[in-house]
Amino acid sequence: MLELMAAGAVITGGGALLPGLPELAESVFDLPVKVGLPKYMGGLTDSVRNPIYSTSVGLCLYGAKYHEGSYLSRKQNGHLWDDVLESFIKIFKRFF
Repeated sequence: MLELMAAGAVITGGGALLPGLPELAESVFDLPVKVGLPKYMGGLTDSVRNPIYSTSVGLCLYGAKYHEGSYLSRKQNGHLWDDVLESFIKIFKRFF
């Protein structure tokens, strides 16, 4: 199966920042490995351009793209990312 991955592998998440992990992954898989970063998203600071946020940003992008017609995309005022940020703040206030 690994022979089909000619372009290599991408690692994300907080573990991708461990010193030496990309090199270790290259030696284990015998493939080129790079650390994946979330795409630039307008309105968000560079602080989310970190592998730690890859899953969160990916889920937000997926939701924005594939759930048109939902509550978030029907909002008349504000932007989608304002609503997402507001939701995260509510969750953090509730649990922390």
